[in-house]
Amino acid sequence: MISTSCFQAQYEVQNGVWRNRLFDNRYIFSAEGGYKPNRNWEFRLRWIYAGGSPFTPFNLKASEMLHQAVLDENRINQERYPAYHSLNLRFDRRFNFHTTNLIFYFSAWNAYNRNKCGNLFLE
Repeated sequence: MISTSCFQAQYEVQNGVWRNRLFDNRYIFSAEGGYKPNRNWEFRLRWIYAGGSPFTPFNLKASEMLHQAVLDENRINQERYPAYHSLNLRFDRRFNFHTTNLIFYFSAWNAYNRNKCGNLFLE
């Protein structure tokens, strides 16, 4: 199954300024599928690619002066994290009995350990 979504999520504050909502990724693409070689085994994967979500940067001068993190209230949700992608894997093993069944599974989310923020904070 393949799906894609394109969207824009914003809200208007009292002074008429439009701001991005926290989950305004702008686009999401996903592909998922599986393989069931027999009635006892099933293998599935899901890959997701999404635009970067918005965030509010820090006011560096105020943060240094107060020795604590201070958000820049003039730039609420105006910066964006890099685009994000991840791979989820799942392996199922079924044990079928006369009146019921038992399923053991192993699931790995973000299988290649992708950091959602990329190298944004390492620069």
